[in-house]
Amino acid sequence: MTIKRLTVAEIDSAIAGIRTTGAAYELAVHTCAVQCLILVAEHGDWTKGADLLNAVPKGMRREGLSLWFTHFSNKKLRFQIDKESQLYRGRLDSERTVADFDVDAANETSFADLTPEPKASTLTLEKLIASIERVANNTKRNADGSPKVDETARASAAFLVAQFRARQKAAVQQAA
Repeated sequence: MTIKRLTVAEIDSAIAGIRTTGAAYELAVHTCAVQCLILVAEHGDWTKGADLLNAVPKGMRREGLSLWFTHFSNKKLRFQIDKESQLYRGRLDSERTVADFDVDAANETSFADLTPEPKASTLTLEKLIASIERVANNTKRNADGSPKVDETARASAAFLVAQFRARQKAAVQQAA
């Protein structure tokens, strides 16, 4: 693609066009999402919601839209990306009622307004250690009684954290 140098006026015009088409696009997605939510509430058909999620470009907060469906369905409808196809698939709880779907509130709240856009994040050493420490201390159990984190993983995580803390302490003592 060849770059055509634009004047400042042409850039301003392009930005105004993006603002207008972006607002129209967001409204179109919201309107369609509300209709998809109604379809799920009344008929249990989540496929149109998945079709909408798969139609939205990746850079347009698809996860925010997915969370919107979950939020306004009282967590009875959840979408996630299928690992093989890389397309959204829905999961709908069998124990649900039409009352679980708050269509009126959904109509009043767009997916873009429900959750803030995530900011860029950097994994720091402190965050990594904290994450490993959570694994080491996780004694929760699944519904069937099995551990959420198996004992070997917990022990290995605890060992890694202990090794890090020991080296950190030694470094502080050596510096002093």
